[in-house]
Amino acid sequence: MSAPALRRTAVTVRLNLRLQAAGGYWLVVVVVGLVGALLLRGLAALPPRWWPVLLLGEMTITCFYFAAVQVLAERGEGSLMCRAVSPMRVGEYLAALAASLVLLAVVESAALVLVSGTAVAWPAFLAGVALLAVLEVLYGAVAVAGYRSAASFLLPSGVWTIGFAVPVLPLLGVAEGWWGYWLHPLQGPVVLLRIAFGQAPAALSVPAVLAAAIWSLVGGAVAGRRLRGAVVDDAGGSRRRAAGSAARWDDLASGSPRRAPHRLCPRSRHPSGLPDLPLRLRRPGGRRPGTVGVLAALVPMDVRRLARDDLLWWLALLPLVMVLAVRLGAEPLAGMLHAHGLDGEAWLALLTGLVLTVVLPVMIGTVVGFMLLQDKEEATWQMIAVTPLSLHRYLGWRAGQAAAVSVPAVAAGLASCAGTGWARATALALACAPLAAATALALAAFATGTVQGVAAVKLGLLVLVLPVLDHAGRGGRAPWLAVVPTWWPLRALAAMGEGAAWLPWAAGALGWGTALAAGCLWWAGRSRAPQRTAP
Repeated sequence: MSAPALRRTAVTVRLNLRLQAAGGYWLVVVVVGLVGALLLRGLAALPPRWWPVLLLGEMTITCFYFAAVQVLAERGEGSLMCRAVSPMRVGEYLAALAASLVLLAVVESAALVLVSGTAVAWPAFLAGVALLAVLEVLYGAVAVAGYRSAASFLLPSGVWTIGFAVPVLPLLGVAEGWWGYWLHPLQGPVVLLRIAFGQAPAALSVPAVLAAAIWSLVGGAVAGRRLRGAVVDDAGGSRRRAAGSAARWDDLASGSPRRAPHRLCPRSRHPSGLPDLPLRLRRPGGRRPGTVGVLAALVPMDVRRLARDDLLWWLALLPLVMVLAVRLGAEPLAGMLHAHGLDGEAWLALLTGLVLTVVLPVMIGTVVGFMLLQDKEEATWQMIAVTPLSLHRYLGWRAGQAAAVSVPAVAAGLASCAGTGWARATALALACAPLAAATALALAAFATGTVQGVAAVKLGLLVLVLPVLDHAGRGGRAPWLAVVPTWWPLRALAAMGEGAAWLPWAAGALGWGTALAAGCLWWAGRSRAPQRTAP
């Protein structure tokens, strides 16, 4: 790399670090690292061999999702196109992105290990974390290049990340010692982490580093090609014209950029050039339509939006996939927990309840929340202000959609996996529905863009799973965790299993979730002028 290239990369790294700090990345990483380490100190039963699994899960959000959302934000704001027509090459852009997120990953992982008091071999540990972060950043750039919004990328990203679990299968007792694991891109970093925790011989460090380096070069080449294709699509060019030109982004980005018409203001063919609103502001008789009429006009637009981004199919598949995963993985997971000296049945019931009553509605609410954040960034909230539909009603409508979708999904999961019966499953699903609405409204209220939204999701997931420690710990119940909304549905499900009264806990879940959703709705509606954040 030449001296000018090094200067461009160094400047971009500093810029990325400032933007990530403004987006809340550093705050979230430090808080999650410290809180997670303190929780690990209290879980003396945590098997040491699970450390690589834990670090892999943390790096998935810190590197894969953070990199993907940053690329999406820069692409949406035009920064990626500006870099394409500058002297900066795509390799320099990827190197700067990876360097900034590797630093985040190292800080978070080191905090987890140091505060938890776990002994590690630091050279192997730092090398494993750094190489794992680089590969996940490159994979995030590869995966996100085909998408234009965080909402459309969120659910398909689950499929992209399924392959991350392959290198940790030997740690769970699946096909240990099989040579085929070395064909996986993440096998090298995982082996280095196992060496750091004393789970693999140090002689494997050299092949692990070589394998990770080779896959990093391959990932960089694939990520560069994918980003060039994204630039070509934004510029209105053709991939065929861009083939074989890898020296400069501007060779790929020739032509004028295309701007997609806004969902509420499609491009007009009127000679005046003014857009025609699809919402009819007045009835034929001259009267303004009521709220019900405006919401009815939004329904076909919502369906077209979901179908355009394939979210309709992903929202239908998400509950089915999660329920099947719980049913098919219950028996192997129980056996694995027994093998590590844990109460398999108790932990299995707790994890099943966590997935069905917490993770599932939160995921649905997160998808709707990112749709609201996209509307916020595109000034749709300001357009809603000049329609008969107020912003509070618009946000309430979106939150109601998240709650309505979560009810049948949670009910089906509880009835088929938890053995609660359809009547009790439906009642508990109704109690969990406000959690989906509150998640969507919290993202819309407290995040100013998709970048801060991803950081908020990582921090929020840590808070929402805290009640698991109350049920799994040996020190009895912790009433102070009642302030966490997920504490109530887990208590209700536990009471069902014990044959005790569960309706008061379900009522608490319904009331507390509704209060949180109402508070977030009030806060989100206070300001109609969105503030854009840097990518």
